[in-house]
Formats: sequence, structure tokens, C-alpha cells
Amino acid sequence: MPDDALLDLLLAQLRPAPRRLLVVGFGAAGAVEAGAVERVTRPEEAAGEGFDAAVVDGRQIHPDAAAEALGRIHRRLADRGQLLVAVPVASSFGDLAPATEERWRRLVAALSVLGTAWRRDRELAAEGAARWRLLAGRKDAYAIRSYRPGDEEAIVALFHRSFHPGRSLAGWRWKYRENPWGGPLISLAHAPGGSLACHYAGYPLPFLLDGRRLLAMHMGDTMSAAEHRDVGRGRSSLLARTVRHFFARHRDGRFAFYFGFNTGPIQRFCEWFIGGSAYGGVCYRARDLDVAGAPPYAADRRYRAAPLERAGAACDRLLRRAGRAYGFLLARDAAYLDWRYLRPPDERYVVLAAYRLRRLVGWGVFRRQGDVLTWGDALFHPRHAAASANLLAAALDHPELRGARRLEAWFPSHPPFWHRRLEQLGLEIRPEPQDLGLVYLADHPAAAAALSQRRLYYAKGDGDLF
Repeated sequence: MPDDALLDLLLAQLRPAPRRLLVVGFGAAGAVEAGAVERVTRPEEAAGEGFDAAVVDGRQIHPDAAAEALGRIHRRLADRGQLLVAVPVASSFGDLAPATEERWRRLVAALSVLGTAWRRDRELAAEGAARWRLLAGRKDAYAIRSYRPGDEEAIVALFHRSFHPGRSLAGWRWKYRENPWGGPLISLAHAPGGSLACHYAGYPLPFLLDGRRLLAMHMGDTMSAAEHRDVGRGRSSLLARTVRHFFARHRDGRFAFYFGFNTGPIQRFCEWFIGGSAYGGVCYRARDLDVAGAPPYAADRRYRAAPLERAGAACDRLLRRAGRAYGFLLARDAAYLDWRYLRPPDERYVVLAAYRLRRLVGWGVFRRQGDVLTWGDALFHPRHAAASANLLAAALDHPELRGARRLEAWFPSHPPFWHRRLEQLGLEIRPEPQDLGLVYLADHPAAAAALSQRRLYYAKGDGDLF
């Protein structure tokens, strides 16, 4: 499409028609004043201020200098001034650009930091414009940026307001800064006065798919301050803007898939805006315990159970021996066990191991809250799944765990040997009390196929709700 025709198409998108307009690129030769229109070739050539609208040729914005170039244009707009950016793209996509569209992602991230309330983000629907995409918004006082050291105090305070007061600064550092696989990966929206208005974050986790290592991201701590939840609607809402910035910064090819365990409203948001897929409701299992009667689990004499005080090489060996039987699972190695269950400062878990002679053949993680004993994670060698009875017997007799009236867990029907064993242990599948489900966005073809085939082995500890 010729530059003048493309420009005409963009100008038709401006509502209302601007009194003062800045045009950057589209074949403009030098800075030329023409009535209420200023046309320049490059952003640094713009001289005026107080423009009602700016139309920008994205080809003039180098990805490495997007923040600086767009900042020059953004500053010359009047308050609530319209901004339209057109960029050639290589593919069709929804609201969030894939890793391959680096120019687009950098433009979105830069405009988010400057403060832009999005109106439209779509392909230009016109003959000859199939490979052009339009980003349209208005200058806005809410700025969205990545985490900076020192932000954690405001983040923890918002967490306390949004959820519960159980997270400390040490707990935040453990989850986001001390994660062995990277971080912090956080996007923050700040209100005009500087207060934290919205937060969206993720943390990396290692996975195994048929023996191959993949890196995934668990999405967590989606929260907005109550007084800012009515800012924008739909795709222009503050949450959507914060999510857009997050994926523009972090959907960069490092992660095979993104996932989270969510309630219905967040599940629907993830499907509608992020483009995620519903894996389905979590497989909730439970057994009612008669605390006054005989112990419900008889230990197998071939095995013994004992607390796991340190995750060492034996945990790595167990994962190597047993991992392929599970197919697709979080890489439950020593590094993961140590970080996830032995080092969190705000939570206390009981980690028990099962041994055949001196060999580690399985382990499980438990936590009691009131009358409920949650079995939050487990890994067993298929030939030694019977040792799970020893583990449960030890858990029910543990000083920190005894007295529970119900045992609950999240374990899917895959792999079959583990599903059968759970049925033998009396853990029946029931409706999940909070209607929680798994939602994912997969970028790696093999991970996408495995997730669509429901091959993932998961436990409640895979998320941040345990």
C-alpha cells in the first residue's frame, strides 16, 4: 500500500477529528507546516506541542530506541491526545504479540511506560494492508512499568489489601527475587499520584516433557487497588493494560508456556484477552478421615517413611528414574524441592520421604489447615507406589498434621499407575470447592500438543495456592 493511502486510512481512524495533528513518517520530506498539520520524517524533528493527535509510521521507530523516540512524540501531545502507530508485522495475532514480533512488543512496552490508554490494537482491514497493524490510544496519566528494586514494599501492602496479611517482605523475596530460574518478572501500574494501582506477575518454573527440559511461567498475584478498578473497560481496563505490558516484556521466546490455577472470572479473562486455553477444572480428590477409629492406612513393611530435611542428589536420581513414567511434569528435582518447600519463610510444610532399604522411592508434601490435611505434592517411582501408604500413615501421625478430618489433594488421572494407586488409597474425585481450573498459553509446539492432550501431571503445589 502506498504511504499516502496508508496515511489516509489512519487519519480516518481519528475520532474526533483533531484540530492540531502531528504526522511522523509516511514519506514526509522534512518538517513542513501545512495549516494545523505538522509533518516530519522522524520523531526528533517534531517541534510543536499540544497536538490533539499524532499519527506515527512505526518504520521510523527503531526497536532499540522505541522508548526515547515515542517519548518525544508522547510529550508533544495534549492531555488525552490521540496516538496512532502503524507497524508492518509478519503474522496475524490477537491482543498479545508473539515472541517473533519484537518491534511490536517493544512499541507496546514503551507506550505503556509513557502512559497510554489503549483503544484499539488490531490489523488494518484494508486491501493491501494485511501486514500492517494499528495501535491506537490516548495519552493517559497511568504509567505501567517493570519492577524496580524498592517496589516490593508497595507490592506487599497491595497484596495484604487484596488477599490476606500473611506475606512478608522475606516471603516476597523468596518467591520473586530468590527464584533459581529467574525474576522478578512483574508489571506495575501506577496512578497519577504515584500509588500502586495494579500488579501482574509471573515466576519461572522448570518442566520436563518426555525427558526434555522446558522453562514455563506460572502467573500469579493478579491484583488491583479497589479505588482504581473502574479505570477503563474491557481491553482498556487497567488490568488489561498491565497484562499487555507484561507480555510485551516477557513473551520473548524463553518460555514454552504460561499457566495458572484460577477461578472462573480470571479464567474467562485469560481466554478472552490473553488468548489462553482452558485445560479444565483441577482434579480434586478427597477422603474423609475417622480420627476416632483405626488408622486408615496400613504401612507396607517393605518401606519406611521419614522426614526429608534436605533435598539432595537422591531427589535428582528419583526424578531421573521416575520422571518418564509421568511424561509431562514440573521438574521436581533437588533444586526445586529445596526452593519450593524447604526454604519459604512464610509457610511451613512437612516433607516426608519413602525409602526401600536406603533408596529414596518417593516423597510427599503436606500441610494442615484446621480440619483439612492437604497433600500438596508427590513423586513416586512406579514400581514403589505402594510406599505411598507408609507416607500417608506417617503424615497422619505427624505432630504437626494429626487430627485432620479430611485428606485432600490435586492429582490428575495421568499417569495411570498413580491414578489407580490414589483410588486404592480412598481418594475419590469430587467437585473442587472453589471451581478452580488450569488455564494456559502455549508457545512451544510440543508443550502445546501435550497440554491439549491433557498429559500434564500436576499437584496443588505446582501453583501458589498451597
